[in-house]
Amino acid sequence: MTSDHATPRPADAKPLRLFIAIDLPEPIRAQLAQLSANLQKGFQFTPSHPSWCAVAGIHLTLAFLGAKAEDAVEPLGQAMDQVAQGFAPLIIEIKRLGVFPHWRNPRILWAGIRDRSHQIQELHRLLERQLTAFDYTPEEREYHPHLTLARLKSPKGAGAGESIVNAHQDYKFGPFEAAEMVLFRSVLHVGGAQYTPLHRARFTAPAKRFGGPPLHDKEENEEEESQ
Repeated sequence: MTSDHATPRPADAKPLRLFIAIDLPEPIRAQLAQLSANLQKGFQFTPSHPSWCAVAGIHLTLAFLGAKAEDAVEPLGQAMDQVAQGFAPLIIEIKRLGVFPHWRNPRILWAGIRDRSHQIQELHRLLERQLTAFDYTPEEREYHPHLTLARLKSPKGAGAGESIVNAHQDYKFGPFEAAEMVLFRSVLHVGGAQYTPLHRARFTAPAKRFGGPPLHDKEENEEEESQ
């Protein structure tokens, strides 16, 4: 029986802006901050006018949910836990730089993700399957895990930008272990977005030995060109 004194949820309660991501350890963030600072020094002399992401807010996004009611947080967490229990901690390395969609009209400057545990694509696929119960529409484009460093406001100076990026390709951060995925709330402010973790789903399956040869530089280049 419902209590007559139960407090109803306000009809005008604002929805929460939610996404699911892998957080980054602080040593990796510090290295990304230095890389971003070096890139900014070069790009300041181009007409690309990048909008640089605050390194403190960079995550490896698995799914962007958009606006959801507050009472969706708990069942979302349960769905995340159900997926996470089938995966061991991810072993992630950050290397290479590129742009979306291509250098003829660059919009997003990204740092690449190399998944040494060979699990992230399957994690993303199963997570999206669970999220369809929450009115989530899977992306039509193939999922390419990456870290967004900047958004380019103009294609002008793309050649100069490509040269700057290529001069910084010789880096590698990690590998590091990602033991969980996190449901974040994002609140937009004038000075940038503020991110609050609402649920942490830990990867609890035993680690496996994954077969297959490592991804060679030639294969990575071909993969980036396809993006």
